[in-house]
Amino acid sequence: MSEFKKSKKKDGSIVYSKSVYLGVDPKTGKKKRTTLTAKTQKELKLKIARKKIEIEENGFVSDDETSQELISFEEVYNLWFSSHKNTVEDTTAERIESLFKNHIIPKFGNSYLQDIEPLDCQKALNDWYSYYTNYSVLKSYTSSVFKYAISLGLIKNKPNPMDLTIKPKSKKKAKIIENELENFYDLEQLEHFFKILENEASFMDFLIFRVLAFTGLRKGELGALTWNDFNKSDKTLRVNKSLAYANGKYRIKPPKNKPSNRILPLDDKTYNLLLKWRTEQNKKLLALGINSKQSKQSQLIFTQSTPKRGDNVNLGYDYINHMLKVFIDKYKLEKITPHGFRHSHASILFSIPGIDIKDVQMRLGHANPTVTMNVYIHVSKKLKIEAADKFAEIANF
Repeated sequence: MSEFKKSKKKDGSIVYSKSVYLGVDPKTGKKKRTTLTAKTQKELKLKIARKKIEIEENGFVSDDETSQELISFEEVYNLWFSSHKNTVEDTTAERIESLFKNHIIPKFGNSYLQDIEPLDCQKALNDWYSYYTNYSVLKSYTSSVFKYAISLGLIKNKPNPMDLTIKPKSKKKAKIIENELENFYDLEQLEHFFKILENEASFMDFLIFRVLAFTGLRKGELGALTWNDFNKSDKTLRVNKSLAYANGKYRIKPPKNKPSNRILPLDDKTYNLLLKWRTEQNKKLLALGINSKQSKQSQLIFTQSTPKRGDNVNLGYDYINHMLKVFIDKYKLEKITPHGFRHSHASILFSIPGIDIKDVQMRLGHANPTVTMNVYIHVSKKLKIEAADKFAEIANF
């Protein structure tokens, strides 16, 4: 019969445990024991051996010091997250929870804190690097859990194991940035795209992409626009909020950063199309028994209103993504994302002789001018290449 107790956890995994004598508590004079647990018998034997050496060298070990043996990484994560989520936006908290669920917990969830060594962390980091571009954020959040455990005294006499790892150099970074900057249409492609939309799309769908391309708005900013943001006298759009998705629903939140809070002048055609859409939307809503002008809240400019879903249903990200994919697939267009229309707007602005980069930065709401410069450098390079090709066409000899 085995000297260890074998048991099954709720998740179906097998663990082995054994009661170990610690000595006599000098405070109470009573004998003390603790239970050590491990995933395998071999691992448990090593833990018992280490514990016996510890007792011989240090004498009695208090209950507080032995309790750390039974605490798993996932248990500490749950404690850490319950506090940390109150310090960040709901969208950020949902993203963090997803990162732990899909990447971090599968690596460390069932492991006990004292069993996790730097080598385990390095293996996890190397694996994340092989498939996840932003692997460094996984390292950071994992390290935060270890730091939290150390602050609570759940890990003693050991450094943060994630701090002892070597971070792989990202070889994919330059390529990712390049692909992101390639995500735009030039003037000719943009004109072709809107000719298709004029014949195929609904008025609202056409206007959605028109506003994205002719203002440089982010998708979330467009989804949060209300008619209060549309200034008919000044012909401008006010950008002061954004649409975010968290906890299974959409909500309105403050803009991405301070420079994102801005006023955008509209070209005459986009302005007139918005006026026309305001009238058409009112008719559609009234047909559903909804009078948006009498609503206590300002009507969203773009919605998915139906009788069952109410009068102010957010457009949502999936709707724009789906409509764009339909047109790209049907007409075999160059692939572009909704965010690509923002890059298209920037690229066309930069093709204007004498354009001030600061003006483009303010229009796009970039907090960091470096982001604007990256787009500018890329577009300038493309224009120089096109200029060389055009010269060769003229000087055809």
